[in-house]
Amino acid sequence: LMYMLGRRLCDEWAGLVAAACYALLTVSPRLDGPFANTEQFLLVPALAGFVLLLRAIETTRRRDLALAGVMFGLSLLIKQHAIFLAGCAGLYLLFDRTVRRRQSWRSTLAEAAVFATGPIALWGLLYLWMWMAGVFEQFWFMTVRYASEYAQFATFEQMRGTLQRRFTGMFTDQPAIWVLMLIGLIAAWRHPRLRGRRVFVALFFVLSFLGTTPGLHFRQHYFVIWMPAVALMGGLAVSMIAASLPRARWAMAAIAIVCLGLTVFQMRQFLFIDDPITISRKVHGINPFPESIEIAKYIRENSSPDDTLVIIGSEPQIHFYSRRRSVTGHIYVYPMLEPQPFAERMTEEMIADVEAADPEYLILVRMLRESWVIWPGAESRLITWAQDYARRGFSTVMLVEFDRENMRSRTSYEQEARRKPATDAWIRVMRRVRKSPPSTAHTPPAPG
Repeated sequence: LMYMLGRRLCDEWAGLVAAACYALLTVSPRLDGPFANTEQFLLVPALAGFVLLLRAIETTRRRDLALAGVMFGLSLLIKQHAIFLAGCAGLYLLFDRTVRRRQSWRSTLAEAAVFATGPIALWGLLYLWMWMAGVFEQFWFMTVRYASEYAQFATFEQMRGTLQRRFTGMFTDQPAIWVLMLIGLIAAWRHPRLRGRRVFVALFFVLSFLGTTPGLHFRQHYFVIWMPAVALMGGLAVSMIAASLPRARWAMAAIAIVCLGLTVFQMRQFLFIDDPITISRKVHGINPFPESIEIAKYIRENSSPDDTLVIIGSEPQIHFYSRRRSVTGHIYVYPMLEPQPFAERMTEEMIADVEAADPEYLILVRMLRESWVIWPGAESRLITWAQDYARRGFSTVMLVEFDRENMRSRTSYEQEARRKPATDAWIRVMRRVRKSPPSTAHTPPAPG
């Protein structure tokens, strides 16, 4: 998709280099690249939407315009941040029709309506589905009411410091691509093949960056949304430099090979040497992602598919790996520890769900820095309730202890797992103790 976008905007070499830059940028551990964050998924339909939009603008085929709208609608279903990409597409469509082509307002509004039909229809179907399932109130609460509170946490000082760290880290890891991006900013306004499309490039670059800003948290994976625009600038830079030199094809190839080769060389440890567990430790520290696979395997092998579990912590990947359902929709506990007005309500909901469901397995995660992320001044009775609930008919079957200093873990099972943990970071896997039903068989009277 990046190749198709670069080729449609400029030429084949711009598309090739943009695709290669995108691949390297978005796989970087600095952006949580190897991990399954929503930004990686929303870009697939969004980029397809941009390609379809540009084709529809050139051919005036409304079918492509409608399909582009559907693609952006799918992107929005994955994450609200995609609203900036959909806005970029909508603004460019209006600019092209009203400013470039001086089309009538009636025709412009008709095409805008065709484009907007996709997102509106998809969201309408989603709302209808949630309403028919009887969970519309919860859906609206999590995606709108709570989301609006979540977007208000960061202070200006926190935002500035985080942004500075992110840019420094990204540039240090892949300087050649970022230098190409800076040259691409010049190419966007000087490249002769971009005449008439410069507004799209500018909108794409600016609004993609705005997709990283909701809440001003600037989490590393948010920047994945911006990477298509950064990669595209790299492709435009190579294309412009080569176009201004003799033997352009060879110059273009040499520039691309040097820049991308240097980036691969700098990433060689990650790409070719480190194993997945080492990468997880380097990126996420002692967070129990490698251990989650072992925990999930134990649960899967010692339970039936209908058994349920609850995780008192923020490790929902265990549900995925174990293929066992959660008894509550609150599959992580971050919201209960945040300074937001719904924390107590969400805590009460989770407690009520768990106590009503009687899960077969209880996973108690005692990693307050990593899995809970308690905000200063936050209070929650979830921790004390969880310890009390664990004493009500559960027995420890697995204990994972974490050594933060050496980034290692130790796993114990059954009887050995029931001892007191030797560290302050641990995970207990506990199973419900089922009492044997009374026997209905005839018992002969004792002699005498």
